[in-house]
Amino acid sequence: MSHTITPAADGEYVITTVVGEMTREFALQLPIEATAVAAPLGIRCFLWDVTQARNVESVLGNYKSANTDLDPIQSWTPCPSNPTTSSESPLRRA
Repeated sequence: MSHTITPAADGEYVITTVVGEMTREFALQLPIEATAVAAPLGIRCFLWDVTQARNVESVLGNYKSANTDLDPIQSWTPCPSNPTTSSESPLRRA
């Protein structure tokens, strides 16, 4: 598995690209690394390209990932420039 984390050419968002097998632990590490790149640049928007990644977790691992691991990001506010995000998004902080 390999990955890259780079700011977009326009500086509006950070692109994280993953190639190869992706584990639950690795998926938890990616936002930490991407935020470390984005924060010094004042970037708060992210693009996650996992089109070349393969999920190798068990059914139980996927359940835990979706139902417990993702809880901390429920407080993230989506990018204001994202036209597909509704005001009812679970990512929008109440």
